[in-house]
Amino acid sequence: KLPRQALRILHETPISALYDGGNQSGMLAVERVAQAAIDKAAVTGIAVVGVANMWGAGRAAHYVEKIARAGLIGVQLSASNRAVAPPGGTKAAPWAPGAVGAMLSGEVTRHHPDGLPDQSIFIQMEGTGGQSFGAFMAKGITMYLIGEANDYTGKGLSGGRVVVRPSIDFRGEAVKNIIVGNTVMYGATRGEAFFAGVAGERFAVRLSGATAVVEGTGDHGCEYMTGGTAVILGETGRNFAAGMSGGIAFVYNVKGDFDELCNKEMVDLESPDKEDEILLKKLITAHFEKTGSTVAKFILADFDNQLKHMVKVFPSDYKKALEKQKLKLVTTK
Repeated sequence: KLPRQALRILHETPISALYDGGNQSGMLAVERVAQAAIDKAAVTGIAVVGVANMWGAGRAAHYVEKIARAGLIGVQLSASNRAVAPPGGTKAAPWAPGAVGAMLSGEVTRHHPDGLPDQSIFIQMEGTGGQSFGAFMAKGITMYLIGEANDYTGKGLSGGRVVVRPSIDFRGEAVKNIIVGNTVMYGATRGEAFFAGVAGERFAVRLSGATAVVEGTGDHGCEYMTGGTAVILGETGRNFAAGMSGGIAFVYNVKGDFDELCNKEMVDLESPDKEDEILLKKLITAHFEKTGSTVAKFILADFDNQLKHMVKVFPSDYKKALEKQKLKLVTTK
């Protein structure tokens, strides 16, 4: 069993975990499970090495190297969200802040350019995610964090899934507490993210295709957004949608003050249509199932009435382009 802050990998998933506690008993435990893990990797093609502390990095790197020599995917992740040893390496990389998930995604993409089936790799962690947690996540990888994460979480998301929810010990209201930092989901192109709490400033800046659900944002939300979908189940800061030229955002505007907080230079504010209602129900349901969100549960229990508080943020030129495209399709038929 890993310590509270250590990397936790669910046993049901098709990946392997090697753990070195940095002491004699921990090393012996690794020796006993090493071959079994490599045998399992030979079947699944994937082996993830979990390290609880820096003293275990060297020995874990040995197994990463062994796995890599077998032509399999061997990736070493650290429990403290730090940089890790590259596949095939014999020494641990410097223990500097790193984007947890990026190296794993690189290895998956190298072997499977189109990604993997959904949740082929599911990694559950507990604690605090470092800078760029879950960055560039490839299709088929889910990173589930119980705790909170820093700036640039989900940066460049490329088909994977990032979930951040509060600890079960948390007793506050998620909609009033920050759970991820600034510039979250920056430039994300594909995939989805669910955050059971409030994000900092510039949430979903330059979002260009991914889907994100959050329970509030700081200033400049959806700035320069070009594609994708953002659902904000709470309050926003000022200057929302500045420079937003594509994609669609939905804001749960219970206070009724969003009109004053939104930068309407390039967007129109509308009520969701029937297609939007279906999409919103699907995303809010997914948010509840993955995070246990109380605000999502409340909205779903009274969906028709709460839908009245939803505001659709629709870029004007993007709307015109979609209408023109629809007209062209009708004319062609």
